[in-house]
Amino acid sequence: MPGMDGIETTRRIREMSLHHIPIIAVTALVMKGDQDNLLKAGMDDYLSKPTEIKQIQAILETYT
Repeated sequence: MPGMDGIETTRRIREMSLHHIPIIAVTALVMKGDQDNLLKAGMDDYLSKPTEIKQIQAILETYT
């Protein structure tokens, strides 16, 4: 979304949504503080890049 990063987009989705929508970050940010910021923003989980198909499948199974 132009003008918004993933954290801001997640915050806005959480503010306006009546139903919980799982949000998974796929990011190169892998420092502990970065991970905490993603979760505090309302994301349910994250995958760090590069990622493998097995990791994607596992996280999708968690939220389906």
